[in-house]
This record gives sequence, structure tokens and C-alpha cells, in this order.
Amino acid sequence: MIHFRSVCISAHLDPLCRALDRLARGAFLFVFQTNDQGAMRRKIGWSLATSYKAVLDSPILREEAKNVDVLVTGIKEPSLFESRVNAERTTVYSAERWFKPRRVLGIPVSGIFKLLSVRYLHEALRIANLLSTPYFHAMPIGVHAVRDMARIAGIRHGKLSYLFSAPELVFEACAGGRVLTCEEARSHDLLQEEDEQSLRTNGFVVIPREKWPKEIRSQCKVLGLPNMRLGGYYVPVAGHDGTVSPKRTDGYRLLWVGRYLKCKCVPVVINAFRKVLASRHDASLLLVGEGEDRERCLRMAGENAILRDEPEWMPGKIVFTPFVHNDKVHELMREATLYVMSSNAIEGWGAVVSEAILEGCPVVSSIEVGSSATMLPPGRLFHAGDADALARLIMKFNGDDAGVIIEDWSGEVAAEKIMSFVNERRANEGH
Repeated sequence: MIHFRSVCISAHLDPLCRALDRLARGAFLFVFQTNDQGAMRRKIGWSLATSYKAVLDSPILREEAKNVDVLVTGIKEPSLFESRVNAERTTVYSAERWFKPRRVLGIPVSGIFKLLSVRYLHEALRIANLLSTPYFHAMPIGVHAVRDMARIAGIRHGKLSYLFSAPELVFEACAGGRVLTCEEARSHDLLQEEDEQSLRTNGFVVIPREKWPKEIRSQCKVLGLPNMRLGGYYVPVAGHDGTVSPKRTDGYRLLWVGRYLKCKCVPVVINAFRKVLASRHDASLLLVGEGEDRERCLRMAGENAILRDEPEWMPGKIVFTPFVHNDKVHELMREATLYVMSSNAIEGWGAVVSEAILEGCPVVSSIEVGSSATMLPPGRLFHAGDADALARLIMKFNGDDAGVIIEDWSGEVAAEKIMSFVNERRANEGH
């Protein structure tokens, strides 16, 4: 039996849950803590309906979670994890970044300062300690989240330098991908010069799975972080027919969708668009969403701003429209030339990136976004806040959509990786 614990029923978790339900042949239960998904999410099409059994959490289910054969969870519950390890039950912990930066009095502050809280430090070290057992596995959501957890694991083992900087890591580009230290990757001649450059610049590199030598794959249990794999939010590739609508050629269309929050850095998109417009008069920018920072963005757009109740592409203009249903968003993705993801490091994963790729819409993004850093090639990335760099990427785009194998990020691939943890444990136990 597999239990999946989460705060709420989530469209982002649905592809993985459906895949686990199939692999478990119905012996799967989704346990959620609240029915409240939020008004905005309901507006864009989130639903409480699932194809698998889902129930509200209760004291009885919390007790059952201690002994169920497999637990997958994004909720940080160290006491539950320790109880399960003692009972020799498989646990897969998959959560977003521990050390997201925060703004204090308007100043960005590194999330590592959370460790100044004795309670937070104690919780983190307890979870890091579990990574050395064969029953606890971590699949943090994106490369930044993995580096956060690896940082704690290093501190737990006396690497105090990790208090000041995250470790340099090498990732396999797929759901459940392997994680190596850069020293281990070099010892197996895995890194090319461009990979070394990425390590120097960003502190990590993501390498396509087909470039990983077989000898590393066969030894992955003893290399790197043995119980740490690369996680994410996944796409329903199995339910997608694989067809992509041909792009319209009447204009250069840029799309952004989301909540207008300061961490989304929408003014950067507006400033970059103005630079693009100087040489691409057929360019249009469509901004779909609502939020507290919308009025400021409207003022910034000035005479280029157009308000519409429904999405519309208008050359030379920045069209602002409210949230629309996800089905309409996917239609816009199929029409767009490029999807622009501009958020800073406060963004956890950014599921819209994989949604755009699935619809055949190429993406340019800030490297601080978890999904983008994990899935996109370096030539599609810029640093958050740099409008000049974003404008250059947009202008350089030639229509090719290279570098992402979206099938590698399906719920099916992630579910199979989770089940491999279980099968390995059972094999070791002689079952």
C-alpha cells in the first residue's frame, strides 16, 4: 500500500499520483490536510476530483502513516520519518527549497539564516541524518532544492563551509535523476568544458541522461548522495497525444502567465519587451494574471498597455488580461512564439515551464527558477532582474526548440523511480 501525504489536492501532483496508483494497482491513497485550494487556483481549473482515492487527513490516518509500506510526502514530519525508518518502511520525501531567500525590510536575505532558529536547525539535521539509512529517500523539487538538502547533509557530516555556500553538484536530466559531486563526475570524465563553465558560474550542471556512461549508472548506489535523487513536479505525458499545433507566423508573440507578485519580476519582462520592440515591430506581449503588483506594471507599460477581458495578441502592445482557465492558457502556449519565465529565487519550481514545453512552446527563463534550472539548456537562461540579458535571449531565438526531452519529466518516470526504491529494499530483505 502507498500513502501520499500533501497539504491539498494539487494539479501539480496529479500526474505522479495517477502513475503511482496505476503501478500499485489501486493500492494507493492520497491524504490531504485541507480542502481549500485557494480561489485563484479554482478559477484556473483546479478541482478536488481525482481518478484515485483521496481522503481528508485524520488521527487514524496519521497513525497508519507510521506503518504503511510506502509513504510519499512533501510535508516535513521528522518524528514520522524516524518512526518509519525504525519500522524499516520506505519513505520518499519530496519538497521544495528549504532555504528560499526572503525579504527583510525590503532587503533580500539568504534563506540559510533560517538555521539560526534552533528548532529549524534541529529538524533539518534530523532529516539529514535519515539519508544515511536505506529506508529514507529524498527527491527534492528541482536542483536548487537538492543543493539545499545536500547543504544540510554536508553540515551534518562536518562540512562547515556549506554554511557559506552550497555544494557544486552534477545532475542527471530526468525525473529521479542521479546526483553527483563535481569531484565524482570528474573522476568518471563526465564533464565537458561547457559543463565546467556552468559549474564555475552557477554551482551546478544538468547533463542529459544519454550522456551518462554505463559505469556510472551501474555504480550510482555508491556514488554521490546515494539516497538523494532529482525531483520535480511532473507532466502527464502519457495523456498527451504528442501533437503540436503549427506556430502562426503573423507576429512575434511573447507570453507570461501568473500572479503579479514582486518575486515574479514582471517589470523585467516589460523592460525587455520594449528593447525587443525597437527592432521587432511585430512583437506582442500578453500578460495573463492578477495580483498586488499589477497596477505598478500597468504604469510601467505606459502607452503600450492595453486592457482586455479576454486574451488577445496585438503587435506593438502589452495586453493585460485577468486569469483564464488552464485550457485557454494551454491554447495560448500553442500560439506563442516564446514563453517568458522571469521569477527570482523565491519561486520554488514553476510548473508552468514544463506545461509550456509540453504544448510545444519554447521557454526562456531566469536560472533562479527551479524547473528552468533543472530542465532548460544554458542558452535559454538568464539571471533574474537582468532585462538586457532577457532581451538578448528573445532576439537570439531562432525558432528551434532544442534541449528538453519532456518525456523524461513525466509522472510515469518519477513513479517508476519511486517503486525502484521499494523493489530494492524488498530484494535486500530477501522478499
